[in-house]
Amino acid sequence: MLVGLVWGYWHLPANLAGYNDPQHPVRTALFIFPCFTVAFAFVLAWLFKRSGSVWPAALAHAANNNLSARPLMMPCSWAAEQTGGLLSALVVGLIGVMLLVRAHRLR
Repeated sequence: MLVGLVWGYWHLPANLAGYNDPQHPVRTALFIFPCFTVAFAFVLAWLFKRSGSVWPAALAHAANNNLSARPLMMPCSWAAEQTGGLLSALVVGLIGVMLLVRAHRLR
């Protein structure tokens, strides 16, 4: 969780400048983006622990960056984008937690 928070707030200057959300940069920078990074950190941790290598996590991060750029190119409503992003972060985070718990139990 700590890594996800650090990762989320590491992007604070860019997000406050409106990089990910020019309509509501403060809300995105302080709440929405850190929620996503905490959730995604669990998935990346599982990939690293499962493989023993940083490369699967790095590739997942790159894939996420490429897929998340789609709304920047094809904008829809702000509420739809943020709701979808938060719901997907919740699902991804829950899957990551379940994978980490399962991997821990198998040891």
